Amino acid sequence: MREVLLALGRGLVKVLISLLIGTGAGMLALGIAGRDKPDLWQRGQRGPTPEVLLGIGVGLLTAGAVMAILFMFSRRRAPETNRGESRLLPPRERADAP
Repeated sequence: MREVLLALGRGLVKVLISLLIGTGAGMLALGIAGRDKPDLWQRGQRGPTPEVLLGIGVGLLTAGAVMAILFMFSRRRAPETNRGESRLLPPRERADAP
């Protein structure tokens, strides 16, 4: 059961990383396009300015990249302990076990 939950959690993290990076790249592209072509955004329309889209896009890309880096390097840490106890988990219960 633990392996199933770990696999499900890893899958959800990967989907979240993909969503953050994809949405960030799209907003970054819209912000760059809108900044260079002011006629794309007409003055009378309501909505965010291109600079806001650019800032949000950069923030989402950064969040996705940081999550991806932390996800990749999380398996290189020391063996886990079982809920703060001093004994180590058996190899079949550790998250980094094959």
